[in-house]
Amino acid sequence: MSAREPMRLDGTLATSVAAVSCVAVVLTIGAVALSDWSDALGVAIGGLVATTNLWIFAHITSNVLAGGRRKRIWGAIGSLKFLALVGGFYWLLQSDLFSGITLAIGYGALPVGITIGGIVAPRPDEDEEETLRASGSHPPDLVTAGAITDAPGDTRRR
Repeated sequence: MSAREPMRLDGTLATSVAAVSCVAVVLTIGAVALSDWSDALGVAIGGLVATTNLWIFAHITSNVLAGGRRKRIWGAIGSLKFLALVGGFYWLLQSDLFSGITLAIGYGALPVGITIGGIVAPRPDEDEEETLRASGSHPPDLVTAGAITDAPGDTRRR
């Protein structure tokens, strides 16, 4: 991957980020229906923090797992993200702008959205097939390519 090429998230991570944002919207609409606008804004802020947190986490882990010279820098960015998350929540709670429970309800979109994203996301082999189809390549045919095994006495070609 070149320096100018943007990092693409795999199907599961992208689906999870979208699911977290959708769950945050649903929770915010529920807060509007069941409570006042102040509580709904607290839920929305918690959901926004949850979605942003997962999006940044996905990019950090993708870059760390890609390796390379900048792996340590991405690890440091991950540490700074955690400090910003804790510090931001501390500031929000100390400022008394929002109730802690409304922020927690909004942030609850994170585990629910990740779970939904993991269930509905394309399987990695489907994601790979889609990438191959888009590039015009075809996956190897295992029947004609001949599978490689390490079984004792296996005399097939390798």
